[in-house]
Amino acid sequence: MALVTIRPALATDLPQIVSLDIQANANHPIIAIPWKQYSHAYGVFLSRHLHFLNHPKEYQFLVATSPSASKPGEEEILGFLTGAKPKSAIEGEPGVEWKPILPEGTNEKLFGYFLGALIGTKAKYKIGDVWELETLSISVDHQRKGVGSKLMEEWFKTVDADGRGVYILASKMGRGLYEKFGCKEVGLLATDLKDFGLEEPYVNFSMMREGRK
Repeated sequence: MALVTIRPALATDLPQIVSLDIQANANHPIIAIPWKQYSHAYGVFLSRHLHFLNHPKEYQFLVATSPSASKPGEEEILGFLTGAKPKSAIEGEPGVEWKPILPEGTNEKLFGYFLGALIGTKAKYKIGDVWELETLSISVDHQRKGVGSKLMEEWFKTVDADGRGVYILASKMGRGLYEKFGCKEVGLLATDLKDFGLEEPYVNFSMMREGRK
């Protein structure tokens, strides 16, 4: 693999970030089921990542890049990470939370049901004023090649300097990576989606890492 650089995300990165996020998580219920057309999903996820980018006091937004093989002089984004800061670490008043505006035709019932389950499990297992991993996505072509580890290593430099703990709502795929960084499972969420055509529940793991203070 070519040299991988970790740097803060820029506004010009957003088109690549959104496309990567949707492709890398194509089987996630929130991406696979609710949308009438691709552009609707793209618009909502663009607004989400723009929110993270526009609130640097509240989020650390990192990208992993390498030189583009097809466009000399340009970068290819291999993955990205967004970490939410503890509330007491935010300077000034916290901003308004991101709330999606769903286009007409979106499966709002699934969207609300699934997000409600996630919010409920966070309220149960996220203990204390800690950091939270909002999102970690790696492009399909670069998964299992160390890109996620590089992003986590860079993020944990900031986390460990602060000294507080970390909460992560992990997928099955990401769980092993987070365990390597000292995160431990504290709860399991199996979301029943039979009413939406999925026979198997979608499983997430609540994970915590104790603070270093």
